[in-house]
Amino acid sequence: MINPMQFMQLMQCRNPQQAVMNLLQQQSVNNPILRNVFEMAKSGNTNGIEEMARNLAKEKGINADEAVKQIRKQFGIM
Repeated sequence: MINPMQFMQLMQCRNPQQAVMNLLQQQSVNNPILRNVFEMAKSGNTNGIEEMARNLAKEKGINADEAVKQIRKQFGIM
C-alpha cells in the first residue's frame, strides 16, 4: 500500500517509471519473491522471471498464456 508521502514523491518525480521502480524496490525489502524478481531483472534473467511468473500463476490456478492474451487484448497489443 502506498502511503501519502510516497504518493507525493511519485507526483513530483519527472520520470514516473523510475519513481514506480524505486517504490517497488522499497516494498521488496519485506517481500522475498519481489526481491528475487528485482535481482533477476538487474542481471537480465528474463527467463527466470517468466518461469517464476508461470509458477506463481500455476499455484493460483491461472493459465499464464491465457492471462497474457487477456492483458495484451486490454492494452491493444496483439
